[in-house]
Amino acid sequence: MVQRTNKGQSWASEHYDEKLSFVSEMGRGLIDLLEPVEGERILDLGCGTGDLTQEIAASKAMVTGMDLSPSMLEKARIKYPNLNFVEGNAECFTVQEPLDAVFSNAALHWMKNAEDVVQCVHDALRPGGRFVAEFGGQHNVGTVVQAISEVLMEQGIDAGTRSPWYFPSIGEYSVLLERHGFRVTYALHFDRPTPMQDSGTG
Repeated sequence: MVQRTNKGQSWASEHYDEKLSFVSEMGRGLIDLLEPVEGERILDLGCGTGDLTQEIAASKAMVTGMDLSPSMLEKARIKYPNLNFVEGNAECFTVQEPLDAVFSNAALHWMKNAEDVVQCVHDALRPGGRFVAEFGGQHNVGTVVQAISEVLMEQGIDAGTRSPWYFPSIGEYSVLLERHGFRVTYALHFDRPTPMQDSGTG
């Protein structure tokens, strides 16, 4: 099934775990930074098919996975029937009770309205709560972005308005967080070359 979100993005959930399993595998180290504790209320924002939601749940934290894609959530519920998954938009969500932490792996770069995302996360956290996230930064998939931009420019189309991604610099995102009331204690911009499966066909 290919699920098209209200942003026009498409997610082929039946191929996600097969072709993009590296997304969850590379995100497991992020859970060490999260340091989930038994009984904590944690939101996995942009949970996809739920693999890292399950990893967080292993700590006995009370974790909920949230994603915008119904087909991703359908697969997550099949894989992990004992976990809680909800459909929601990271740019406009609320919670009934304050959270101890919000976690997000490889998802925020798909959310172009970063101001609203950060505000929602801040509002969802209890005082002293933490936000632990990993996502694509400035110059991520730079060759791809450049190639697409050149093709669009040849057609007289403004590439900036058509990009599906938000790849900020580390300084830009840190300022954004601080402007919305966060205290940034750790931030790292690192290279992570990733061979693509089916590289000949995309």
